[in-house]
Amino acid sequence: MKILYQLRIRRITRIQLQGSYTVEATWIIAISLSMISALMMVGYDVFRDSIALTNIKVSGVDTVDLFRKGAVVSDIFKDLK
Repeated sequence: MKILYQLRIRRITRIQLQGSYTVEATWIIAISLSMISALMMVGYDVFRDSIALTNIKVSGVDTVDLFRKGAVVSDIFKDLK
């Protein structure tokens, strides 16, 4: 049993596997990697813009005024029912 196993391993190790990329595969890989990197860059740009927009809006928001307006609107809806 052990001898058969060793013979199989020898046959497998003697086989040389051949593989190559075709021209089309190299183009597909290059285009795919370019698209992935472009999407990552766009995502980072959107992230930076959202952080900048959040910093601008937080400083100019009056939360008490928004709460009072929300309370008035909810009272109006309650009165309409």
